[in-house]
Formats: sequence, C-alpha cells, structure tokens
Amino acid sequence: MTADTLYVEGSPALKKAKLSGPTGAMHDSMKPGLGDIMGSATVEPPVDLPSLDTFSPLQRTVLFANGNLQRILSSYHDSPVTVTVRFNRRKAHGSYEREVDLSVFGCIFAVCTSSVVLTTEECIRAIEVDGVGIGQLFRHLNIMPAFSLLQAGQLAAAAEESPTTSGPQALDSEARFWREYQLSGLGVQCTIREVLRSDLFELRPAISTEASQSSAVAQSSGFGDLMSGTVTSMLLPSGFSPKQRILITANGNVERLLSSYYNSPVTTCVMLNNRRSESDVYDRQIAMLVDGRQLMLAKSTIFLTDPAWQKICEDENVPVGSMFHRMGVLPTFTLHHAGVGPQYFWRVYQLKSSGMTCEINETFSIDVFTDADSRPEKPQLEGHGF
Repeated sequence: MTADTLYVEGSPALKKAKLSGPTGAMHDSMKPGLGDIMGSATVEPPVDLPSLDTFSPLQRTVLFANGNLQRILSSYHDSPVTVTVRFNRRKAHGSYEREVDLSVFGCIFAVCTSSVVLTTEECIRAIEVDGVGIGQLFRHLNIMPAFSLLQAGQLAAAAEESPTTSGPQALDSEARFWREYQLSGLGVQCTIREVLRSDLFELRPAISTEASQSSAVAQSSGFGDLMSGTVTSMLLPSGFSPKQRILITANGNVERLLSSYYNSPVTTCVMLNNRRSESDVYDRQIAMLVDGRQLMLAKSTIFLTDPAWQKICEDENVPVGSMFHRMGVLPTFTLHHAGVGPQYFWRVYQLKSSGMTCEINETFSIDVFTDADSRPEKPQLEGHGF
C-alpha cells in the first residue's frame, strides 16, 4: 500500500480513495469499532420488516437504537426523560417481566415491555440479593450486549389496542410505530417490545419558556440508556440544534445513528492507526462517509491499561477500536467539551473501562443530519463551546 493510498470498505464493493497523509491498514466497516462499540453499524433489517423508507429518518434512529433510546430523545428535546414502572415482577427462577412508560415534557411517548431471562447465578444474585434493577443489569455487571432487531411496524391512531392490558392505554389515540428487539450478553437475554408515538420528535413543553433549562440526559438508567449509571446528567450550552445534540451525546454509536438516519451504509476510512514505540498507546484517525460524502472526522488516543487486553489485541490481531466488543465490556462515557465552528461542530469525550481508555475528538459537518432537500442546520451558539 502506497503512502498516499487509503483503502476503505463499504457497500457495495471495496473502494480505493486518494487522500493525503499517513494511512493505516484496510478497515472493514462492518466490524465493531469506536463508532459503534456494540457491533456492525450497518442497518440490517429483518427479512419481513416493511421498507425502512416508510419510516422517517429520525424514526429509523429509534428502530436501531441499541440501548440508548432515552438518551436520543432526551438529547433531542434537551429535557429529561422520565421512566415510570408499571410492573416489575419475577415469573420464575431467573425469569422476569417489566413494563415502563417513557415520558418527556410530562407526555408519555413510549410503552416498553421487557422479558428478561438470566442464566448465570451472578446475574440472578445481582437482581434478587443485591437489589440491582433489571434495566441496570448490563451497566452494573459491565456486560456489552449484542443488539438484534426482530420486527417493526406502524399502527394507525386508535386502530389497535396497546400491546399490554395493564395500565392506561396511553398511546391508543395517537399514530404509533413499534419494534421488537433483543439485547443479549453474558448470562442475560432481554426481549423488548416498544410502542412509540409517531410524533415523538415533535413533542413540545406544555408551557414554553424563553429560558432554556439545563439538560439532564436519560434520567434513571435502564434498557433505554445502558451506559449510564444510576443517573446520567450532562449540561449542554444552548444553541445546538436538536439533531446535533443527538451526536454531541452519542455514547459509542455514531456510525449506527448515521447509517439508520440515511438508511445507507457508513464507509469508515482509517487514515492513521499507529502504535507508539514501546508503549501500549495508539493514535488513530478515521473519517466517516455516507454515499461518498464525508460527515465526520475523528482523532483518538487509545490507552490499553491492562496487559491481558494488550496480549489479546496482539495475539488475535484485534483492531484496537474493536477491543470493547471483543472483551464484552461496556465502557463508561464522559463528555468533556463541545463547540461549533463556521461549517462544523465538535466534541471531545472519553470511553473508559478497566482495560482501555479512549480520548476522542470528533468534528462533524454542520449539515451532517440534513436531508437532501433541506438546508443545513446552523447552531446559534454564543462563544466557542464549553
């Protein structure tokens, strides 16, 4: 591979692009990486799923949300999402049922029904002895779940009954869409059905105020925000658009968000992938493209802090960006800074586990979430960030 040739992989076929600067090895964009730490970011709907074109771009980000639905909605609306438990009960040893309402601005936008099966005594003990909430189990045990969308569809207003018979039929009077999916990890399998208002991104506060309230992203963790602790709270400056806030607070799923929004594969170009001499520190730089258009540039410094992780990385030739997925460990997310430039916005954040710490700087095109027939969204951020 020559110094000015960058090999990238994306659908439909392997492409070769000329870029300036140092290049690393060929990167398979179907593999998990820091842009989608739970696995392939490419939208792969079930065979019997209706055409994804029947869903809006933002609805598609919900369909493929892999444990961060609350975070997406809370970031978009710049307001906390409230979780209200309808029931949480034990069916048998290691088997549980749970149903919750998700609300924003005091309005229920989703009813989520979960069936949870635990197959290890450690998981069962965490629930029944240690008092860990079912929705917090992945975070408590640092288990990286795999996501699989099973089914999805749309419901007309008042056309069908709510999927459960308990609690108020909160969503029957609204047009809705729904999905069924699984989150599974070591000793844990969750099958979840969510029924959501079709206008969940159009909801507004009952009483509007000019003063912007501080964001509290994904209050009360659960299956809707797997990477939070008991409470996740992030303060964002005013001025970012709702869609930009989704990316500013994305916790290891930027590729998935872009792929589902555009209903198109994301091509990841690895421009630099370098291990510093005689150290366990890596420097990495990638670009993400959709349909040949660059939407994001990311620069990462990655520290392998556990010799066992370094050994696996070397012995199995695992890309360093895939190590969270390989080890099955769910990292914590911390947003350090965010701001805006003339034609871009940016953020600096950290993904961290006991074996690896990643410091990441991402720069997004100002029109990263703009439809083809729309104008770019430009934030009205005063100053240069925080």
